[in-house]
Amino acid sequence: MSHLMARHPDYPTVHSDALRASTPAMPVATFVSDTSKALFGWMDLVVTKHLPFSTVEDETFRKYVSLQATTASTLRPTMNDVCFAVEVQTQQQLPVHFGIVLDDWSAGGTSYCCIMTSFCLDDVVKTPMLAFAPMLDEGDHSAAQHVAFIEATLELYSKTLDVITFVIGDNCSVNQRMAGLLNVPLIGCVSLRFNLAVQRMMEEHKSLLDRIHCVMLRAHSVKNRSALRLLTPLAPKLRNDTRWSSTYAMVARFFEIKDHLAAKMDLREFFPAPVEIYAKDSLRTALDIMQGFTLAFQRDDLTLSEARVLMDALCEKFPSMSHHLGPRAAIVKHPDFETAVIKVIDGAVGELTEVERSALSGFEIATVISPARQRSEASAGLAMDILRS
Repeated sequence: MSHLMARHPDYPTVHSDALRASTPAMPVATFVSDTSKALFGWMDLVVTKHLPFSTVEDETFRKYVSLQATTASTLRPTMNDVCFAVEVQTQQQLPVHFGIVLDDWSAGGTSYCCIMTSFCLDDVVKTPMLAFAPMLDEGDHSAAQHVAFIEATLELYSKTLDVITFVIGDNCSVNQRMAGLLNVPLIGCVSLRFNLAVQRMMEEHKSLLDRIHCVMLRAHSVKNRSALRLLTPLAPKLRNDTRWSSTYAMVARFFEIKDHLAAKMDLREFFPAPVEIYAKDSLRTALDIMQGFTLAFQRDDLTLSEARVLMDALCEKFPSMSHHLGPRAAIVKHPDFETAVIKVIDGAVGELTEVERSALSGFEIATVISPARQRSEASAGLAMDILRS
């Protein structure tokens, strides 16, 4: 070494340069400490499994989870830091103008409002969440309170109400009034309209559905559930008023276990009349079709134009559904705007009426491009056959 230093005094520098040149360049962000990895793992576990923060201090969890131990007092501020980092990233992505998507959700006696944005970035639709929290005044769910909540949320991202160009949400009176206060068009939730249309159509089968619900409700008692478990592992299902799919599940389950239910004398007296059960095929067929459309309406890549095609097909097959699914149904707040958007998506800009063109005046650009979309080949019955046609 002394010989090397005597003959080559620049050896340390040459050695360092050679070592650096032989090592691939890696950004600082690539290096993540074990502590950070463990904290992320705990956050992932707590959030995805809806666990309390105290879970990270539970001895049983620590025993079987191969993550570095941490505490709730460490996890909480770390999650706040991550939330802030995501907000900063979202703020940088937000364009000058965008639409918002609203939905409400209740759990544990508390009502939450979810606000997402809707915009395109590099020809890709983005819908980042801006907020998921109770209203500013939890006892007030008026349109004005929703506007105040939206305004307070946008302030976190250095935005004002002026950036909103449209609203997507349920066709309820509150959202319609809110869109009016914001002076932007409302695109109603197709799934909600479909749900209301199905419930209205089910009135034709009210007697049969009520009897089935009565049987299933009584079969839900502790005594009958115990007896039923000796005959089948399938449990009775009940319907609710908010989602028609619960009616589909209830009817399907009834005909799966009706022979077992009939074995109970206290249930048999509530059974549908033979003539009603004989007519079940038409009900089952209709419900099967509805279920296929339910899945189609829930597709992430479904356009407003495709939704209109599906609704038109339903109205043709079940005319009573036009009350909610017709293009100018009373529940639609801005029919001219929705029709205009559909024509633009279909590349039929030349067919726009003056009223429709006026409804789109705030969105007009020099050239309208309607890129072809790849259809999903997965089959979901009649609904998907319509989309592929």
